[in-house]
Amino acid sequence: MSLRVVILGGGLMGRWHAHAARKAGGTVVAVVDPDPDAPFPPTATLEEALALGPDVVHVCSPEPDHADQAAAALSAGAHVLVDKPLAPDAARTLALVEQAHAHGLTLTPVHQMTAQRWRGDVESLGALVSIEHTLHSAGGGGADLDRIAASIACHPLSIVAELLGPSELEGVRWSVDRAGAGELRALGSSAGCAVGFAISMSARPPRNDLVVSGSRATLHADLFHGFGAVDRVSADRIGKLARPFLRGASTLGRASTNLGRRAAAREPAFPGLDALVAATYAAIRSDADPPLSVAHCLAVARARDAILGALP
Repeated sequence: MSLRVVILGGGLMGRWHAHAARKAGGTVVAVVDPDPDAPFPPTATLEEALALGPDVVHVCSPEPDHADQAAAALSAGAHVLVDKPLAPDAARTLALVEQAHAHGLTLTPVHQMTAQRWRGDVESLGALVSIEHTLHSAGGGGADLDRIAASIACHPLSIVAELLGPSELEGVRWSVDRAGAGELRALGSSAGCAVGFAISMSARPPRNDLVVSGSRATLHADLFHGFGAVDRVSADRIGKLARPFLRGASTLGRASTNLGRRAAAREPAFPGLDALVAATYAAIRSDADPPLSVAHCLAVARARDAILGALP
């Protein structure tokens, strides 16, 4: 069944969401953007687009519009995917979740890094000991760097929610620091696992690195490219000497394989987005649970509120 899709936002993310929607079997029936010269040209106003009766609406507009546009789409009877953050705070997130539930619709935050290929390696790590996420973003320009960093925080929090569970994320007590504009660091622990992330809008080069350490092995994942390599080298002297070479060879092999897979899958940007959209569409077609649960949505929103509220 082809789903009728509306894209809200004609910028970069709107273009890639349309690409993912088409790959998942959707038909884009309208694009909405107030700028007639947007890179992805608009074809309708919000009211006109929703009057078409879309099955799915992708909210890829500027952050302040996310919650209101998601609410409008749900009221029109459409399932909704929303770019990060889904809403400005946990209270508004809960209101959207309740609205979706009342209408029997799905509401999916676009936390695409949870759908990347490295997820398949996590089970081999043993009991999780630590989750560390480092992000250096080149975006922002002259915009509000603190706001952008706060938005990016959805990604590490979503990963913690998926690896440990939403309830464990909500149980974290965060120690938070901000060294300057666009710098955000948070540390905590839950279920015997240390968790932390560091976001910088100034540090270079750009990075999006995840390290998940377990009782048997450690995963090093490059989330810009959507792959990981597992370090299982022994702790003896020979293993320590060989580790940099073996890890380098493993990373090179995984990177090469991943590049080939992305080319074959026509996935030039935002690894995980295609998989998340495809899983969401499959859930809509089969009336199944969406890939990211209501508990996930609420846990990420509440953790983000707690971190921002603890900033000095």
